[in-house]
Amino acid sequence: MTPFRALVGHELRLLARDTRMIFIALVLPLMVFPALILILRSVDERESQRLREAVYRYALASDAQDLATRVDEALELTPAQADGDPAPVRFERVRTTAPDSLLQAGGLEIVVDWPSEEPVEAESDGEEAGEAPEPADIALRYRAESDLSRAGASALAARLVDLGAAERDSAFQAAGSPNLPELLLQIEIRNVATPEREGGAAL
Repeated sequence: MTPFRALVGHELRLLARDTRMIFIALVLPLMVFPALILILRSVDERESQRLREAVYRYALASDAQDLATRVDEALELTPAQADGDPAPVRFERVRTTAPDSLLQAGGLEIVVDWPSEEPVEAESDGEEAGEAPEPADIALRYRAESDLSRAGASALAARLVDLGAAERDSAFQAAGSPNLPELLLQIEIRNVATPEREGGAAL
């Protein structure tokens, strides 16, 4: 027997006698991991249900009151629901003179505003590298550390895009044109959460 094999055999015999090590290395993981998986799945299901049942609060920026009609028209659209699909997302407009402060305090999920002139990094991977994004028509500000704020901004953006698509189809069909552009309304979605708050939420 080589010295290496003798050393390995000796260590294995010592390990077999160490019941504490066997419990920590083998028995405990077999007990903890299934319970951890069940807990994480339960938490994920509850969070998904909370997002489905939530009423997303939004407000118009002080200088963007003209967008109220457009947002109302977008929210009046009724998305097609197939069997088994969750209920449509619900929104509630909050009238306030300080929407950004209320957004940061958690009293709102979304602030609707005109797009800023500052360049915004695209959140989708649809933009080619080095390609300048299309100028936005409406800006939605949200807090990335909040699941509700992030989901609400995404849902409202989808409704606004649907409204733009409906207007596009109507206008082009009225003009008798068979060629429809892919997207009529550009939405700017801006995260206003600080890196510290995002890191804290992730932790």
